Amino acid sequence: MYDFILVKAGEARRTVGLTEFALKANQIFLMPTNQITSTPYISSDIQGFYCHFTLSFLEGFLPFFEKLTLFENNFVVVDLTESMVFGLSERMEDLITSSFSDLKHVSTQVALKLMSILFEIENALPDQKELRARSAPERITESFKKLLNERIGSIKKVSDFSDLLHITPNHLNKCVRTVTGKSANQWILEMLILESKTLLIQSHVSIAEIADALNFEDPSYFSRFFKASTGISPIAYRKKYKA
Repeated sequence: MYDFILVKAGEARRTVGLTEFALKANQIFLMPTNQITSTPYISSDIQGFYCHFTLSFLEGFLPFFEKLTLFENNFVVVDLTESMVFGLSERMEDLITSSFSDLKHVSTQVALKLMSILFEIENALPDQKELRARSAPERITESFKKLLNERIGSIKKVSDFSDLLHITPNHLNKCVRTVTGKSANQWILEMLILESKTLLIQSHVSIAEIADALNFEDPSYFSRFFKASTGISPIAYRKKYKA
């Protein structure tokens, strides 16, 4: 699943994992796949477009989609000029109109128009020189956060993440604390809790299956970890918050 939000007016806040982003007019929010996300705030005067799609919808265009970098975690919120927003808005309106039409091969035509929009967004991304201008701790922290979102179900030790980044655990902790004010281990624990809460609320799998999915030794250890972190057991949390 991929999505992006084009903001023409108003404000919103959007989270990716444990990181919150403030969105305002003339910005676009790019959501990488397989992320835990929420929208804790949307202003009453918000205007824009929200687009959500799967790779299966772009079947036939995947070789072109794979050339894009816009859904890599290097980019989440991107500033746009007013003319860019105007042009993208026109394209989005056209895409919406086409999706409700009775044209032949409408899905293919809409997919083609979506690909055109994605390439136009790609052209608005910062160039590599701007990315390289960031400090080493910022780049390392960003890479750590990306791995955290992707691998929290399989690894949860600082040393495992530092190995993947080819640095020492101490160096990883120092960089992450410098940039965020929290240690790498704090980020890992908070991400584990967020992932646990999401699975408890949004799925029907058992506590044992959640413990296994998050690579805990056994369900009882997972339950003790969850209660120590939240003050409530996984079963009680599910009963309280699951619709």
